[in-house]
Amino acid sequence: MAILYLDIETTGLDCETNQVISIQVQVDNNPLEILPSWETDEPTILLKCIDKMKGLIAMEFVICVGFNILKFDLPFLFSRSCRYELLSSNELFAHFFTDLAHIDLRQVLLAYNKWRFKGLNWDNVLKKYGFPPAKGKGDVPRWFANGQYDKILAYVTSEFEPIPTIYWKIRKGDIRKDYFLK
Repeated sequence: MAILYLDIETTGLDCETNQVISIQVQVDNNPLEILPSWETDEPTILLKCIDKMKGLIAMEFVICVGFNILKFDLPFLFSRSCRYELLSSNELFAHFFTDLAHIDLRQVLLAYNKWRFKGLNWDNVLKKYGFPPAKGKGDVPRWFANGQYDKILAYVTSEFEPIPTIYWKIRKGDIRKDYFLK
């Protein structure tokens, strides 16, 4: 079994008009891999991500883990990949959704937030687990437009690094039932 941790940065929230700036992936305990669009282009990083997923799925059972991946990251990647016709929509749907399992930390943590999405954002989760918030939230599109790629790399790294730790804390039961309750 492999665990594929995933996060993306985009120029906005609309997958029809905005693009993927970077894709962050980490397999198990291997180093974080950042796929930046500014070094190539959006279709190239999407294809690299798809190829990584396909390669893992061909070898073993894969669990994709991230925060809000079912509502944002995976649908955004799917939509943008369909737009460029990187594979058929059926193949893309299989690679992003049906051929692997998903653990969306936002969904998992609902039980610890009175079954409400309100207040259940990544910054609050980081705070509850003792991590500092990633500095620059909301600035990534501007940094991208201004060519400030070093700032993007620092931000995506600091935002991504807690994902595996938080996943394992939840998996081991290192969380109280009233953890998010006030």
